[in-house]
Amino acid sequence: MAAANAGALAPEVRADLDALFDADLLVLSFPLWWFSLPAILKGWIDRVFVMGAVFGGDHGLFDQAALAGHKAVLLITTGGSSDSFGEGSRFGVLDTHLFHIHFGMLRFVGYEVLEPIVTYGPAHLDADNRKAALSAIHDEFEQIATRSLLSFTSPA
Repeated sequence: MAAANAGALAPEVRADLDALFDADLLVLSFPLWWFSLPAILKGWIDRVFVMGAVFGGDHGLFDQAALAGHKAVLLITTGGSSDSFGEGSRFGVLDTHLFHIHFGMLRFVGYEVLEPIVTYGPAHLDADNRKAALSAIHDEFEQIATRSLLSFTSPA
């Protein structure tokens, strides 16, 4: 927070923050890794979502955080099929695995969080189905302006 307040952030962090403030939509694209995001992406978030720059200090949390009014979406791939995610399934409910990212990282710093775009098990798809999956992602982004927002209930 002291570095943010003193204008002493590393130049690459400042550049990434400026890009976030200029962007209407943040897309985090990654493979679901150990039911979360890869460590390198988590490290980037730890470094760039700076206290005092995007939350805390002169900024609050959630709707008072610096990125309020901006949108974010996860574009993810999984190792398992869609049948392996869900209530009572092998890997459980995908939204449960994504909650800490959606709420604890993105919503916390002000983002309005869109429903994730998920490609299930692309490594197991043949060439035609991969092409169809890529086309489906393209279509999702063509319609991104109408994509549903996630809603969060605060813990009691």
